Amino acid sequence: MKHAPDPLELVGALQIAPRASWRQLSQVLGASPLMLAQQWQRLTDRGLAWCTAVPFGRNRPGTLTFVAVRCLPEHRDRLTEEAIAIPEIVSIEEPARHWDLIFTVLTPDFESYLESLNERISKLPGITRYETIICTRVHFDGHEWRLGSLDHTARQQLVQLARTDTSATPPPLRDGDRELTPYLHRDGRATVADIAESLGTHPSTISRRMQRLLLSGKVTLRCDLAPELLGQPISSQWFCWLSPEQHTAAAAALRSFPNLRFCASTTGETNFTFVLWVRTPEEIFEAERRLIEHIPGFSIAESSITVRFIKRMGWRLDERGRRTGEPVSPVFVG
Repeated sequence: MKHAPDPLELVGALQIAPRASWRQLSQVLGASPLMLAQQWQRLTDRGLAWCTAVPFGRNRPGTLTFVAVRCLPEHRDRLTEEAIAIPEIVSIEEPARHWDLIFTVLTPDFESYLESLNERISKLPGITRYETIICTRVHFDGHEWRLGSLDHTARQQLVQLARTDTSATPPPLRDGDRELTPYLHRDGRATVADIAESLGTHPSTISRRMQRLLLSGKVTLRCDLAPELLGQPISSQWFCWLSPEQHTAAAAALRSFPNLRFCASTTGETNFTFVLWVRTPEEIFEAERRLIEHIPGFSIAESSITVRFIKRMGWRLDERGRRTGEPVSPVFVG
């Protein structure tokens, strides 16, 4: 056994098998179960890493929308606080571009956004202008991203630990299954026993409910981390224009980038966007060069970096991107 687990190896393992036991993980990572549990506790206590449930999965429900906002400087703090408290606004970031804030919004459908969220966002204090961009197809999402901190053998072992039968028809959700989502959002590794105690239910009942929920494809467990754990990478986003027939090929090309964090087709002045975490500004240029070289007609309209992440998948972040405070559980739709 190793004397101490590597934090990035532990996070990388939990990205693949977020609910594997410490004993199972110890057989893959070569550190004792106690050491792994203690390391994870230190990471979570400092807000450097966390497991959480996100309302995305194989059967992605709902409508994902980006809302770019401009606001008066004197109202920015109050606007941000009110936006953080809105469950449908799952993420908030501050970009280095002509918009002050970018909201990521999840609603059951676009009609729900128009009927409730659109007006609520328009009434946030100090807003002078906002623009709505709908994701028409998500090609790659944050829960699919992997650190690459493990060798091939370890990855395969973890895939086996996390394997579920995705070819079979998912079991229908029953009454009570969805009530587990706030607990899993708060802690994706929450034990069946702890949830059962909180709900006053037998652990075997919770175990069956959790199995149905996770097999449904409507909820995904995601292990996230603060940028400082990776040496403060730069989150860079590109906004592009592609002909419709190029989107699938462009997304496939981007999947070869190990630092891809998000990729989607959208409405708006541009129709394709993607996010990479890069270590230096030079990597931004290199990424653009590779894409233009491999995808004929690839046209970049704008690129930007994120100055600060304020909220990510329901969790408030501090100025260094560390998890802090109490979560605002997203709306789990579907």
